[in-house]
Amino acid sequence: MKRWKRKKRNDTNGFTVIEMLVVVGITIILSGMMLGFNRSSEKSIALVTERERVMSILGTARSLALQRKKPGVGFACGYGVKFSGNSVELFGIIRGATSKVNDCVGLEAVNEDTTIETFALEKKATATGVTRIYFSSPYLNTKFFTPDPGVFPAIITISVPGVVSPVSRIEVTSGGAISQKN
Repeated sequence: MKRWKRKKRNDTNGFTVIEMLVVVGITIILSGMMLGFNRSSEKSIALVTERERVMSILGTARSLALQRKKPGVGFACGYGVKFSGNSVELFGIIRGATSKVNDCVGLEAVNEDTTIETFALEKKATATGVTRIYFSSPYLNTKFFTPDPGVFPAIITISVPGVVSPVSRIEVTSGGAISQKN
């Protein structure tokens, strides 16, 4: 009868240096990919956040124009928004308490307005396309200036440098409707 002898193993329990280098290399590659993905998604989130912020400011101006009177400010001809680079300014064109609503005609083209609040866009975001949008009272009439004042809808472009899809657009119609446009 044959006897089987147990063979002695020279193996040690553990990993070889090559196996460890392969695992470390794969880990470095994956973490590098995640770091790049995380930075681009951060800028994409900034783009969406700033677009929503500009839409909110436009909505506030439209709402104030429909109210026609703001406590502490007085009677208004209308309210609007000015865009210049990464700055957005909410303004109002105020009329005297004794003047009539029809005294406001033509005032929206004048640069004499009352700044209500100024906002700075973050993450180097910029708003381009239209320099001013004005919502006039008592009926929501929308006017805008530059590049072509007679053509609606007005398109405001929000951009953040370094984003894969670098722009987001906001559309404002002549009736004052504000919407996202892709």
